[in-house]
Amino acid sequence: MLETKYTHIAEKIKSKIFEGDYPGRLPGVRTLAVSFDVSPTTIVKALKTLQDSGILESNGPSGTFVSTAGRRGRSRHWTIGVLGMSYLSGSKSIEFMEVEKIALRFKYNTIAFNNTDSSITQDPEFLQKLPVDGFIFSFSALNKDIVLALRRAGIPFVSCNRIDDIPDVSWVDYDSEQGLVDVMRYFVDGGHKRIAYFGCDNPYNNFTSKLQKRYMETSEQFGIYDPALFYARCTHQELIDRYGDRAIDEYGVMAGDFLGSLASPPTAVYCHHEYFDSLKRGLAKKGLELGHDVSVIVDTPAGVDFTGHVDGRLIIPFIDRARTASEMLFEHIGDLNARSKQLLLKKKLIVEEQNL
Repeated sequence: MLETKYTHIAEKIKSKIFEGDYPGRLPGVRTLAVSFDVSPTTIVKALKTLQDSGILESNGPSGTFVSTAGRRGRSRHWTIGVLGMSYLSGSKSIEFMEVEKIALRFKYNTIAFNNTDSSITQDPEFLQKLPVDGFIFSFSALNKDIVLALRRAGIPFVSCNRIDDIPDVSWVDYDSEQGLVDVMRYFVDGGHKRIAYFGCDNPYNNFTSKLQKRYMETSEQFGIYDPALFYARCTHQELIDRYGDRAIDEYGVMAGDFLGSLASPPTAVYCHHEYFDSLKRGLAKKGLELGHDVSVIVDTPAGVDFTGHVDGRLIIPFIDRARTASEMLFEHIGDLNARSKQLLLKKKLIVEEQNL
């Protein structure tokens, strides 16, 4: 493509901006024309090119200013990257659709990456080069190397998972530990003493270890602790590698078979709703019917219909998390000096159609 004089001047002005020669308000058109030895008309066209790319912002009679993207030394791409909210099939999750909705409000596009492609999601250099203005990370996709790389590149980001071991990272997540305590208290109030927890082992940020500690503390508070009732034997990736599409079915049956074989089986279980059917089959092998012989409360994303026979549901605020993360990200995109934020969202326990 033939380079015109004004695009050449635009590149020169952009270089000076990225080098810090123009930190705020640019000199006037005539001053720039003299500096670059071109006509004012050429300068006007060059400035318009840089405004269209998001590097400059015009403030009418006050002049032309370097934008937030320009101060970062990057062109604005009007796109954000989202990691971990798309399915392997290519379909969109309800969280990703909420991010898209918020992005459109700011006139931004979105691009999604699935966490299973580690060559992309775990490559800091690749992420630095993507034509995006910021990232939202979900399902434990963020690590220290990526944080350092994005900070060096001046690219803002927000995590949809709690981050305790890296300072000053903006994140929003569910308060899973308090949700577990709420469920256990409900069961104890109902007279249960054999309360089981069933889920995957999630090593990210010591999630399962923290949950297990809270389970132990709460159980000991009521004098009912039995470590065998906390069942989290395999990570999600281990299950996928071992069983593929049958991962949920195999793991639920495995857990039900183990819990049902205990000398004193559980009288109540807390698990994710996706495991309900397979856990039910596993317990049935031991003569126990989930939902009747064994009470159950399931984690259920907000907006997902679940028809299993349960005592209650702990509602996961998926959409609220996506909305909050998006709003945090756009605050960082718009303000280089915005302070980091950390927020835990409450899971709501619904029993017999009543909010507790």
